[in-house]
Amino acid sequence: MAKKKVKKGFYWHKTHHNLMEWCCDYDERVRTIKERKPKCEIPIRLTLFKKVKHKLPEDLIEAGEIYDRTWIAYARAIKKASIKKGDYHTTFNDAKGAYRKALNCYRKIMKKYRNKKYRKEIEILHEKECGCKEWNGKELVFSME
Repeated sequence: MAKKKVKKGFYWHKTHHNLMEWCCDYDERVRTIKERKPKCEIPIRLTLFKKVKHKLPEDLIEAGEIYDRTWIAYARAIKKASIKKGDYHTTFNDAKGAYRKALNCYRKIMKKYRNKKYRKEIEILHEKECGCKEWNGKELVFSME
């Protein structure tokens, strides 16, 4: 059986409070939206959750890829630790430490792109690619009609 190709990269509106975020698995996020979000929000969330088409700066892409690889390694380590019960805490703590380092690196680079210097560029790009009216500059706002 062929291995499923995971769709990953930067996406608009992965969550309600970030305009653009790295997504490790598009299909998994769609499942999460369908299973966990309020029914009235699901259609608009699925409509707005789309891949960023424009080429982004290399350090931003690299940060996302580092985060992605570390998340995968973390998940594998937890699975391995749960199989080998005796060494669970050591494996889990090692994986958690590496994951936190990668997450902090990702957050630091994302903070750079959320600052005033880059925010305008990203907002202009968002307007071109998405153009939604639900983003108020800080979060998605859902009308409950």
